[in-house]
Amino acid sequence: MMEQKYRREMDRVELSPDQRARIVQAMVEEPPRKQRRRPPVRLLIAAALVCGVLTTSALALSPALRDYLAQALGSFTSYSQEPEGAAAADEKVEVRVVSAVTDQYRMKIYVEAQDLTGEYFTDDRILMWWKIPREWGGASVSSVPYAIAYDPETHTALFELNLSGYQRAEVSEELELTVDWIQAGQMEVETTEALPVELLSDQYLETMTLDNGNLVLVPEQTPAELEGTDLFRLSSLGFAPDGTLQAIFELSQELAEDDSILLGKNELSFTALVDGELPFGEDTEWEHYSFTWNGRPYVGCGQKMPLTDKDRVTLSNVSGGLTRHISGPWTISFPVENIPVKEIELTGDIGEWSYPTTFAISPLGAMMTGSIDVGSWGNGPFAVIYEDGTRFENVTVRHSIFTPGELCVLGNWEFTEPLDLDRAVAVEIGDWHIPLTGPEAGVVRPK
Repeated sequence: MMEQKYRREMDRVELSPDQRARIVQAMVEEPPRKQRRRPPVRLLIAAALVCGVLTTSALALSPALRDYLAQALGSFTSYSQEPEGAAAADEKVEVRVVSAVTDQYRMKIYVEAQDLTGEYFTDDRILMWWKIPREWGGASVSSVPYAIAYDPETHTALFELNLSGYQRAEVSEELELTVDWIQAGQMEVETTEALPVELLSDQYLETMTLDNGNLVLVPEQTPAELEGTDLFRLSSLGFAPDGTLQAIFELSQELAEDDSILLGKNELSFTALVDGELPFGEDTEWEHYSFTWNGRPYVGCGQKMPLTDKDRVTLSNVSGGLTRHISGPWTISFPVENIPVKEIELTGDIGEWSYPTTFAISPLGAMMTGSIDVGSWGNGPFAVIYEDGTRFENVTVRHSIFTPGELCVLGNWEFTEPLDLDRAVAVEIGDWHIPLTGPEAGVVRPK
């Protein structure tokens, strides 16, 4: 029963300030989840070929996820490392590193998480909150923490963790992945009828103050069952002295016994209209509550609404989401051999700045670092010129990083196909030409 209820889309996440900063960076660059790029569904790689290029760690994946991993790696398969024994588990979830493609400035780590209970993961709507504290002055998160593939047979999800930043790492490096928690889905709930407006009183209801300072209605003042759901019931509905109209709901016994629900971000909402309109228009505010009272879990919602409007109020039905939150941490240490980067100090037209300006390039991507005064170089056309005159333009622009008074990432380019660095003789960025070889290497000139 619970598994069927959890096959819903998730849309709300509670973040710490640090996590919020990382995910906001990620969301700026990546499209919303329903539009996010996935490996093509075309499963064109024969099983024999897959087994020939993926080592023991990758073969721990199910056949379906092996195909997805092969598609995700694409032409970077030859650069993939599969760390042996890179796993951490508890009684609920096992997390495994199955592939790493890294250079001294960027990394793409493929991780699988398996629900060992078979009860938490029910579809691919799974998020993973993670960190890899490489010794960088700054880091750019280039991926959102959604699963890129899911195998329902084994309850296993595959994630692509994509990071870039500076300072330059050593060629041989020990990485440490920490997965803080996993959100395994959200159960969308909705009642079929409006909240009973006849329960509203002409007087303020009794209130109490939560530990976080919120003033909420004391539960069980207007208890009522709600049509369309057995997962929660109305506990109190009425006006509070702080100028809010509140509805407080008691979660069912079934949910109360599920620790993953109680740790999650749970919101139930309603809308109150006055004469058919929001009382404060676009300035109407809502507040959400979650607390325990007399050993029972409650969630609620408050909307700014004066008691004087009581006889003109109409109420909507109740809708919202209840999330499953699986706490870690799961920590995995594993060695990698980073692809060396070629670094060139830039001179010529931008060599006057106080900070050294450096261009670094590898088969995986390129990065320019220097003073914030140099400005952004990451928004224009980018091409690598090969010795035969052909142009390599298989590039995705990633985040730059600008911090006044510190070394900044002025341009950050990820290659969608491996660059043949041995054949590269120059790079063109916007209207500028930069030789990579010979006595003029690093001298910036207009094209």
